[in-house]
Amino acid sequence: AVWRWGFKDFHEFMLSQRDYSLEHVVAQIKCPTLVTDSEDDSMFAGQPEQLYNALECEKTFIHFTREEAAQAHCQLGESSLSNEKLFNWIDSVIKPDEDKGFYKFHHLGVIVNDMDQAVQIFSDILGLDPADERIDRFQGKANKTAMVPIGRYEDFNQFELMEPLSENWLDSWIKTEKGAGFLHMAILVDDFDGKVEQLRLKGFTVQVEESVDPFPGCPLLREAYVLPKDASRGVLIDLMDAENFPASLGGLAPG
Repeated sequence: AVWRWGFKDFHEFMLSQRDYSLEHVVAQIKCPTLVTDSEDDSMFAGQPEQLYNALECEKTFIHFTREEAAQAHCQLGESSLSNEKLFNWIDSVIKPDEDKGFYKFHHLGVIVNDMDQAVQIFSDILGLDPADERIDRFQGKANKTAMVPIGRYEDFNQFELMEPLSENWLDSWIKTEKGAGFLHMAILVDDFDGKVEQLRLKGFTVQVEESVDPFPGCPLLREAYVLPKDASRGVLIDLMDAENFPASLGGLAPG
């Protein structure tokens, strides 16, 4: 697991400390979590100072809280401590995270009152022409919808602009609870049905929608809208079935 080498070198740093009290160790870790930012173990090998500096930055691959890391070294802080002994202690307390499945950010949804005006404004901000071929205006849907790419990057990072027109459940919820502005985050997921069931068991209100041929390359779009428990202030989460979403658009389905 990724955290093993991170703790090996963190341990080397800790051996340079004279005070192994919990308060002292926690004080040495400047950020709220022990983190590493690479899967390449050569980055920190034999460089405890570099690892210590990294602890002051917000990185990825978060593994242990600073209290948990400090507690490990307070209990096993003798100077003769071997890495194997430290690893065994970690194994007995905390296991690597289980596979969380496929998650991938796709777009942010924004409700607008006037689609043409909104596209013009977003185009001005992002340096796009309103008629740019990368701005997809979906036809035949109950609502006016346009996907606007963020900047010039080709990485499915987009704004979805929506002008509600119909009176279905979602539009009614939007009009009464949200109004214009930021509406939702759309995330591609695998095991779509399993995640919907898990969320409902946790007490969330989940509305599943299916659209046939919503746009070229996608014969079936399945979405689960997870309504926030505080609907008037929260953010709607849009889970999109990656297994039915074409790989060319960021999903897992052929095409």
